[in-house]
Amino acid sequence: MKVHIQTKGIEQMKIIRCALAILPLFGASTIYAGVINVNCNTGDSLAAAVSSASRGDHIMILGNCNEPVVVKVDDLILDGQDMAIIDGASSFPPGPVLHVTGARGVTIRNLDVQNGILGVSLSQGAHVTLSEVSLRDQQVMGINAVEKSLVSLADVEVMSAGVLGVNIAEGSIIKATGAVSVGGSGVFSLNLQDGSVMTADKAAITLNKNVFGLHISVGSTAFVNNSTIEANENSLIGVAVDNGSKLFMFSSKMEANNNGLDGVDCNINSNVDFDAASALKANNNGRNGISLEDTTFNVFSFFVVPGPRIEVFNNARDGVILTLGSKFDIGINSQLEVAGNGSNGLSADDGSTVVLTNSTITGHGLEGKHDTKRDVGDLRLTFGSRASAAGATTVTRTVCDKSALVRGGLVCDRPFIKS
Repeated sequence: MKVHIQTKGIEQMKIIRCALAILPLFGASTIYAGVINVNCNTGDSLAAAVSSASRGDHIMILGNCNEPVVVKVDDLILDGQDMAIIDGASSFPPGPVLHVTGARGVTIRNLDVQNGILGVSLSQGAHVTLSEVSLRDQQVMGINAVEKSLVSLADVEVMSAGVLGVNIAEGSIIKATGAVSVGGSGVFSLNLQDGSVMTADKAAITLNKNVFGLHISVGSTAFVNNSTIEANENSLIGVAVDNGSKLFMFSSKMEANNNGLDGVDCNINSNVDFDAASALKANNNGRNGISLEDTTFNVFSFFVVPGPRIEVFNNARDGVILTLGSKFDIGINSQLEVAGNGSNGLSADDGSTVVLTNSTITGHGLEGKHDTKRDVGDLRLTFGSRASAAGATTVTRTVCDKSALVRGGLVCDRPFIKS
């Protein structure tokens, strides 16, 4: 007796079961997404549309929407089509104009956000992408990401925030691509704190005309790759790195010019690295070009030639100043040029260390003479500080107290200055 098995039907059932099994991998938004049109000028409520939306819906917005909006749905798209404004001026109680809480995969694009306490707020691990968005005239913050949230910025402008332009805190992450501009902030333009992280890749970040430019604080880290950062014409500091924080620049360029006090100010056990073909200009600042306190500043390149270049010109006081055991290391394939600063070219105090490779420090103090009144030099070493030189290094005048140590062709000017 032969048994005939109907294999065709069984194979079809297997195929159906496999298809059903893999559908969730593509996300419900792929299948169920809908388009919702909202015209605030004709009385539509954007807040109501967002509240009733399903995962993956695409909300097309027109007009002036004068209401706060809360997003709690994953994969939602809010598209202003370059013809929409979300305005928080009449919001009550006052709060964020756009608040994304706990939702992931949210995209906000092609619109303006204005006149709120906060412009765009992220909380409870929200993941949001802002693209072609302008945020203006927020009373406190333009963008606020807290509670391990993630915000991606591409072609975003934040102007005239009362306190913070962009605030990334509580272990949150900011990813920058394209143009990101922050100006007119009452305190910090871009603030990282509480173990937060910034990554910039092929970004052009402009942080001009705030009180502080870039601020990396309280164990936070910034990784900048193939990007530019401008932190110019800020009232106090261009770039500040402090409280155990780190800044890594890879094949990237930074400008910190024409700030009221320091171009770059780093302190409290922090670390700055300029690697590969990176460059820094810290010129024409009202106090110092680069100020380091209890900080390590490394400049090097193992594989890229020429490597990083640091330029520090025409600052009102010192070009580079080190205190409290700081280290300033111009390493292999790197170059430092310091000239025309109002006081010392490079000053090291409090047991700090200077390593110079292919460096030129000239044009400070009285060339070829002992300036005993101001103790000014191209290189000034005091209170147990030390310096070494290698490569094509030129330091016209080095002044030292009795505790300083030099080598590698550096010679202290005599007599010793007072410590």
